[in-house]
Amino acid sequence: MLPLLKKTSPLFFSNYRKEKILFIAFVLFGLNLGFGQFAVTIENANGPEDAGAIALSATLDNDVEGGFTVQISTTDGSATLNDNDYVGIAGRTLTFDGTAGETVNFTVTPIADATEEPDETLVISMENLGNTTLTVDISDTATITITNDDACTAGNVAPVLDGSVDTIFCDIFAQDLDEYTNSLAPAGSDLRWSTNPDITETDDYLETSFTSIAGTYYGFFYDQLNDCTSPSFNVTLTSNTTPSSGVANNVAACTFAGGASTIDLDDQLAGADTGFWTSLDLPQNVIGPDNEVSFLFRPLGEYRFRFTTNGAVAPCNNQATELVITVIDCFELCNAGTTAPVLDTSEPTVFCDEINANLDDYVISNPPPNSQLRWSTDPNVLPPNLNSGVIVTNAASYFGYYYDEDNNCRSPLITISLQLFTSPEVINTTGETRCGPGTLILEASASDSGFLNWYASPTGGSVIGVGSSFETPFISETTSFFVEATANGCSSERTEVVATVNPLPFVGTPTNTIACNVLGNEDPTVIDLDDTLTGEDSGSWSIVTDLSGGTLVIGSGNTVDFENLPTGNYVFEYTTDGAIAPCTDSTVQVIIFVSNCLFDTDNDGLSDSEENDLGTDPNNPDTDGDGLTDGEEVLVVDDLSTPLIPENMTDPLDSCDPFLTPACNPDPIDLALAKTVNEETVLLNREVSFTITLENNTMDRVIDIVVNDLLGAGFDYIAHTASKGLYDPITGDWSIDNIIPEEILTLEITVTVLEIGTLTNTATIISTFPIDTVENNNVASASVEVIPSPCQTPGTLCNIFSPNGDGFNDTLKLVDPNNEFEDARLEVFDRYGNSVFKMDSYDSSWDGTGDNGELPKGTYFYLLDLKDGSEVTKGWIQIIR
Repeated sequence: MLPLLKKTSPLFFSNYRKEKILFIAFVLFGLNLGFGQFAVTIENANGPEDAGAIALSATLDNDVEGGFTVQISTTDGSATLNDNDYVGIAGRTLTFDGTAGETVNFTVTPIADATEEPDETLVISMENLGNTTLTVDISDTATITITNDDACTAGNVAPVLDGSVDTIFCDIFAQDLDEYTNSLAPAGSDLRWSTNPDITETDDYLETSFTSIAGTYYGFFYDQLNDCTSPSFNVTLTSNTTPSSGVANNVAACTFAGGASTIDLDDQLAGADTGFWTSLDLPQNVIGPDNEVSFLFRPLGEYRFRFTTNGAVAPCNNQATELVITVIDCFELCNAGTTAPVLDTSEPTVFCDEINANLDDYVISNPPPNSQLRWSTDPNVLPPNLNSGVIVTNAASYFGYYYDEDNNCRSPLITISLQLFTSPEVINTTGETRCGPGTLILEASASDSGFLNWYASPTGGSVIGVGSSFETPFISETTSFFVEATANGCSSERTEVVATVNPLPFVGTPTNTIACNVLGNEDPTVIDLDDTLTGEDSGSWSIVTDLSGGTLVIGSGNTVDFENLPTGNYVFEYTTDGAIAPCTDSTVQVIIFVSNCLFDTDNDGLSDSEENDLGTDPNNPDTDGDGLTDGEEVLVVDDLSTPLIPENMTDPLDSCDPFLTPACNPDPIDLALAKTVNEETVLLNREVSFTITLENNTMDRVIDIVVNDLLGAGFDYIAHTASKGLYDPITGDWSIDNIIPEEILTLEITVTVLEIGTLTNTATIISTFPIDTVENNNVASASVEVIPSPCQTPGTLCNIFSPNGDGFNDTLKLVDPNNEFEDARLEVFDRYGNSVFKMDSYDSSWDGTGDNGELPKGTYFYLLDLKDGSEVTKGWIQIIR
C-alpha cells in the first residue's frame, strides 16, 4: 500500500482551485456508516439467463418532500459487457414522488447464449441524486445473479452402433467412421471420433471421420462451444492381408535319361504363403506326398500345375499361381537351358495413359552360354518375333525365354501381361465461404468411374475424406484442401479447393466517459470518440441519443464538443464497415455523461470537476459511504453535517479507509519479532533487561496487535518501558492499537533472575488485524546463563568484581559475616608474578588500584592468610571494567 498523501505534500496541489487533484489512494479497510435520514435501497435479484428480463425494485424508506430523481447503472461482476452477458445500464433515471415505502420498478436483461457456465453476477448502483436539496442516502447496491440454464448440447446418450456396416477389410482401405451410426447429433453438437477411450483428451480427436488405419475408434457427440461430450461407443476396424501365392519359375524336365526327370514343385515357387498344389493336365495322383512329380517317359510338351493358398481370412481371398513344366528330350542338344528367365516382380504391369516399357527390365537372371533372352507375342512359334531390349507401347501378353539360335530351341518361358488404363480427371470443384471459425462443405466431381480422395496437402499425406462431398475439420482461417480422382490404380493430379473463412469485424471494447459543458479547470469539453474504443476495426460513428435538440454534431476526427450543451447521457454508436459476406458489420454503443464541472452539486466541498478527476460521484457527498464526506477525506476539513471528524487524508473511494473492519477482507501483513538481553551471563539474584523489537515489514497499517511476553518462574518482574502500547506484567500481553508501515516498536522488561541455569524468555505475536501469515518471525526468544555467586563461604573471596564506580561490586569482598578474620592478610599478583597489592587486616576495601592507579582489567592471582591457623589459600581474581 502507498502512504497517505498529506495536503502539504508536493504530490498534492499547491492551489486547490487551480490545480487538478492528484490522488494516490491506498487500500485500507473501511466501515460503511451511511448518513442522512432518507435512504433508497435495492433488493438483490436473480433470474435464468434465457428467461428474459430480471425484475428489480428501488424502495424509499421515508417521505421526501417534493420527490427526487436518481440514476442507476450496472457494473460488471463475473458477468461482463465484453462477454455479452447482459445489456448494460448507464445513468437510467428513476423518478420518486417522495412517498414513504414508494417502490420504483426496473429490469436488467441478460443476453442468452449456448455456453454452459457458472452462475454470474453484476452490480446495480445509484448515483446523480437530483431535483431535491435534501440528503438522500443512495449508497445502497444490489447484486443480480444470472443463473445458468444452458447444458452440454452433446447430451448424455451415446451414439448407437450400426452393426450392419463391415468392420473387416482386406489390405488397403479408406473408411468413413460416420457410417457406423445412424444416430443424429443433437443441435449444437457434432459426431466426432478419437483413438483414445478417454474422450476428454481433445488432442487425440481425429480431424475428419475418415481413416485408413486399423484399430479401435471411439465415437461421440461433441459440443465444441462448451468443450463437453456425450458418452461414447466404439468400433474396431480390422485389416486382413491377402496371402501370397508366390512367383513361379517355369522349368523343363527330361522324359528320358540325360537330365532331371523329377521336379519338386515347391522348389519352383518363391515367396508363397501356405497352400496346396493341383495338376491341371495330369491326374492328381502324379503329385507325390512331398509335392514331387516324375516326368519319366511322359510325352514331350507342357504340363501345368496350380498352387493355391489356403490361409485367406475374409474378406480377403486365396490366390493362385500356375507353374509350367516343359517335358523335353534331353538327348537333343539345346543350350537354352531348362529354366525360364527369373521374373522381376517389382516392375509395373499396369500403366496409366501410355506404355513405354523395356521388356528386358522384367528379367533379373542371365542367359546360359550360347543363348540369349528373346521375346515373342506367340509362345508356340520359333524363332521368336521380338528381339531382346525391345520397347513395347501396347497392352498385351509378352513371352520371354532363353533362345538357342543354332539349335532353334528355347528354355521354358515367362509371361508378362501389360495393362493400360486412362487416368480419370477432377472435372468440377466447389469451395465454400463462412463467417468465423467452423466447418465447411467442399464438393468435386470426377470423369468416368473415378473415385474422389481428399487430402490436406498437394502431395503426400493420408486420405482425410472420400466422395464428391467433403466436410472440412474445424478451421479458423482460410485453408486449402486438395482432391484427386482415382480409378484402376491411376490417379489425377490433385486439385486445390479453398475453404474460405472471413473474419468477423471486431467492434472494439467500449469505455463510457464524462465531459463538461463549461470550459475551465482543465476538464474536457471535447471528447474524441475514437478514444472510447480499444482494438476496433475500421468503421464510423453515429448519434443515438441527442439531448441538445440537434445542436450536437460529430466533428472532424470523430470529436464532439459538449460546451453549452444540456447535461445528461449522450449515446453514440460505432459500426464497423469491413465485413465480407457472409459476415455482417457489428455495432457497439458508448455513453458520455455531460455535467457542469464547475459547481459542487452535492455540497461536499469538492467541485464537480475535482470529483471527476478523483473518480468520486459529484452527486453523492459520500461516494464510498464510510460516514465521511468526500471533501472531509480529501481536504481534511470537518463537515459539521457528519458526526465524524477527519484526522488525515484518506481515500474517498474506499469504504475501508480510514475505518478498518473484517468486512474489508484485507490482504495479509507481516510483523517481525526480535528479542535481545543486555547480559548473557549473570549472577544469581541480579537484574537483567530484555528488549523486544516489533517491526512492520509491510506498507500496510496494522491494528489490534497483541504480543505476549509472560515471565517464567525464574524471573521476578521489576519494571518495563514500552515505546507504544500497554504492557500487563500479570498477563504478559503487550497491547498495541496500531502500527504504521515500516514502524519499529520496542518493549524493555527489567527482571531479577531467581534460578541457577539457562533461563529463556519468549515473546509471541498472538493476534493482529489484518492477519499475519508469515509465521516464521512471529516468535522470538533470548536466554541468560545464571551462575551462583562465589561470595557464600566464610573465609573466601568474591573473586569477580567490577570497580567502575556504580556502587555495585566495586571492591574485592572477603566473606566474613561474623568478623572472624579481622587479622587476615591479602596479597595480589599480576600474571607475571609482580605484587600489585597487599594488606594486613584486609577489610574488603581494595578497589583494583595499584601504585600507579587503576589496574587493567583481567585475571590476577592472590595469597590469603586468614591468621586462624589454617593453611594459606591461593586462587585467581577477575577484574571487570
